[in-house]
Amino acid sequence: MSESISEQKSILGTLGPQQSHAWQATTRYAPDAEIKLYPHSGGLVDAFITREVDQIVIPIFNTRQGENKQYFRLFEQVKEGYWLDNIVLPANLSLGVFAPDMRAGEIEVLLGKRAVFRQCEEYICGTFPDAALTSVHNMEQLFAGFKSRV
Repeated sequence: MSESISEQKSILGTLGPQQSHAWQATTRYAPDAEIKLYPHSGGLVDAFITREVDQIVIPIFNTRQGENKQYFRLFEQVKEGYWLDNIVLPANLSLGVFAPDMRAGEIEVLLGKRAVFRQCEEYICGTFPDAALTSVHNMEQLFAGFKSRV
């Protein structure tokens, strides 16, 4: 008689909601795992400590300047467990142009927030090496000004 041993599905916890960057990283890391979403990092770490979840994925937003959220301090609460890996997601950048036939090589100026420029520096330098970067504080206000002139 042959016995079939079913594999137990791994349960991963991360910060919600669905489609958030943390959720995307978790589904990329373990596409077949059951994912439990938590509204805040304290609840997520507690779920790991109490073994409600097998693994957790915590977003660490790191820039070249070393700015990051203080999520690493959460691991001070964990007495058992190990850091496994970093999961890197590509940045989803939106690029708008005024002329529908404009090509990436024709772009001379990029407008954006300073934090986005820092976070995406490698991509921008590789894709738009000759473009001037103009940092703006409020993109919505900038676009409203453009719309009123068109």
